[in-house]
Amino acid sequence: MVLVAGDPPNNECYKAVHLFDQDLVLVAATGSKLGKLALAAKDLADVPLILPQRDSGPRRAVLAFLSRHDVKPNILLENLTADVIKKFLPKMEAASFIIRSDVQKELDEGLLQEIPFIVDKPPVSRFCFVYMEAKYIPIKIKNFLACIEGFSPKFRTFA
Repeated sequence: MVLVAGDPPNNECYKAVHLFDQDLVLVAATGSKLGKLALAAKDLADVPLILPQRDSGPRRAVLAFLSRHDVKPNILLENLTADVIKKFLPKMEAASFIIRSDVQKELDEGLLQEIPFIVDKPPVSRFCFVYMEAKYIPIKIKNFLACIEGFSPKFRTFA
């Protein structure tokens, strides 16, 4: 069993329980010319982006969002953690999608600023509890599943 950021594996052997979603916010350095914009998703083709780590839930969510809007990303840097991205952003004209709770302190302190969307809703990163389907599920997993049922208003089991 494991907590997964992003969509669960597409495999019949696994079951996934959706726990919650985290909003991804597009941020840039305070004072950046990017911070003076309000964007539609299609505008992101012209914005230099710093992408999160490969195979991470936030990265998959961002790339799926861009793909849904037929946007080919202008990737400046990639494969970085949120903490590293937050250190790079104040030094460059670029933007990045970061989970809001991971960047809220920097937004509150004015170190980074949010770039609002005028048309499109920004992407979210999904968090799921994933476990192997088995005829006999261990009691600890059954107890854990019973505890998290109703954990979130968005609770649902994926098959």
